[in-house]
Parts: sequence; structure tokens; C-alpha cells
Amino acid sequence: MSGLEVLNHIRNVRGLKEPVLFLTSRTDEQDITEALNAGADDYCTKPVRPQEFLARIAALLRRTYPDRSDQETSRNLLNYAFNKLDNSVCFSEKRVVLSEKEFKLALLLFENHERAVSRERLMQDVWGGEGDALSRSLDVHVSWLRKKLDLSATSPQLRLKPIYGFGYRLMAVSAKSDD
Repeated sequence: MSGLEVLNHIRNVRGLKEPVLFLTSRTDEQDITEALNAGADDYCTKPVRPQEFLARIAALLRRTYPDRSDQETSRNLLNYAFNKLDNSVCFSEKRVVLSEKEFKLALLLFENHERAVSRERLMQDVWGGEGDALSRSLDVHVSWLRKKLDLSATSPQLRLKPIYGFGYRLMAVSAKSDD
């Protein structure tokens, strides 16, 4: 089936109102107007420009579901703003885009700040239990997060510390002590 046939089936046969965004290599004005007039909500052409594509999806969701709060797509934790739409984190006037695993790991650690989180829980929640407890994937991702989000052992605000034989803990730096 062509995209227009699928759109017609969704709208007319099934009666669904969900938003539809066309992603296609067809760039002719005739193709674009035909899709939009047939009931498509937006139209994006290839090659995809990732930031524009994510912005179009966000705009489409805002228009379609105006009653949903921004908390579903963004969270502010410890002066770090997590944007779930593009896996970015803003802090100290910086914006860092993380991989999907890095984003999940960072969000989990920030949601549990000041608490020790076991390697097993991190592996389960971020990787779905893939890999074994001896996997270095977690440690590599933690290392990247320390660099990207300024969570190293010398960071002035927050530090991501290992707990030997257990896991990791995100801690606020105390004014009294430096450890």
C-alpha cells in the first residue's frame, strides 16, 4: 500500500484521529499537498534533519494533545533539565545530547540522588537485564556521564561516585567536606 492508501484506511475505514506525519523521499509540491489534503498532520522529507524532525513531532504532539503537561517530556532535577524528546540535558547554560542509554542511566541516577543504586538495578532498568554483572558497559556509560554532565570527583555541585562491590550514587557536594 502507498502512504496515501494507508492514510485513507486510517482516517476513513478505521475512523482513527491519531496524528499522522509523513516521512518520505517525495519532495514534489504535488505530493506534499496531496498528503496534507488527504488528512496528514505534517510532512517531512528525507534526508531527515534530526533536530527538525524531533521539533515537528513535538509540535504535532502539542497540537494534538494540548492538555498533556510538559512534565511528560521534560523534568528538572537538581538544576539539570532533562528533555525526553531529544535525550538532551541542560545545565549551567550548556545543552548536552546523550545517547538513549546514557539518558536513561542519567535520569535514573538523578531520580535516586543521594541513594545507592545497585549495578543489577541499573543494568535491569537501562539495559533490560542484558549482559552480566561483570559487564563493563555500565562503567563506560558512567564514565561518559561524568564527563558530559560534569559529575566527576572534582565537580563543584554533584558527583557520581562508585560504591565498591555494589553500584553508584549521585551525591551533592557538601559545603563542609569535600568527600
